[in-house]
Amino acid sequence: MLEFPLAVAVDSSGNVYIADQNIPEIRKVTRDGMINTLVSGYYASSMQVDAADNIYFVFNSVFKASPDGKVTTIVGGGYGFGGDNGPATAAQVNNPSGVALDGAGNIYIADTDNCRVREITLDGKIKTIAGNATCATAGDNGPATSAQLNYPVPSPLTAPGTSISASSTAFAK
Repeated sequence: MLEFPLAVAVDSSGNVYIADQNIPEIRKVTRDGMINTLVSGYYASSMQVDAADNIYFVFNSVFKASPDGKVTTIVGGGYGFGGDNGPATAAQVNNPSGVALDGAGNIYIADTDNCRVREITLDGKIKTIAGNATCATAGDNGPATSAQLNYPVPSPLTAPGTSISASSTAFAK
């Protein structure tokens, strides 16, 4: 049963994954039209699937679900801000609302209430790549980590290696 589908992702085989805002599950719809629950206990607000068909999703932190439904924590040191340049599993985030992947396997998160975009590199370290914790819109033509982002929210990838980032009042490419 689905009540309020919120996020959708598709794997390399064409299976569709659906996260529901009202039901803490990620559901899988196979190519032959069968639906089942892959992950239970998480209200995912954003999802992306990597080349190995792992699902990365956001629910107060960032998680990875393997194709068989096993969930591991990617970012999970608590609520707040902390951990830049250290292991992502010990980092803090504040209401993350989006996750994106690039072709190399790096993970990007919209750390919404910290007004930052953060990257998790292949070695598992996290760093801020845009935003300075001031929730506003300023800083064009300067270093991205000095810019002000106004509560960044999830956005789709437009092509491999590119993304459009949105805030409540501005867009950036």
